[in-house]
Amino acid sequence: MWVTVKRSNNTVIHNVLIPPISNRLSLYDEIRKRMLTFIQSCLLSESDLVSFVTRHAVWYGRMSSPVGRNAFHCCHQFDVPLDKLLYVTTRFVYDFCILKVDSESVHLAYSLLLAYEKKKKTHCLNLFLFNQGHFQ
Repeated sequence: MWVTVKRSNNTVIHNVLIPPISNRLSLYDEIRKRMLTFIQSCLLSESDLVSFVTRHAVWYGRMSSPVGRNAFHCCHQFDVPLDKLLYVTTRFVYDFCILKVDSESVHLAYSLLLAYEKKKKTHCLNLFLFNQGHFQ
């Protein structure tokens, strides 16, 4: 279900209703969450080489390293200081993303869900009645 919603500032936002309807993260937030999880596992790796290279990329190389840039970008998007990177959990990311959805989008998503459920029940009732021989 791809939905385009016009906002009062005339910007068009695609896919804004999928997270509240599906109770999942948006695609970009899911990618950011996975990137943070990967960076955390590299920082805490038992391999000295992996943890050293990742620490250097995140703390010193930052913008000259893809890992450092991704760590900085993810922390910035989730409003977390870079030095708190290891404390970010999946639950934190999920809660943060849910809280940033505005009430208008939540209300619209709820209305669409109700309309969908009503249509689905009507469709199921029609199939049931057709199978029972009421519409033959």
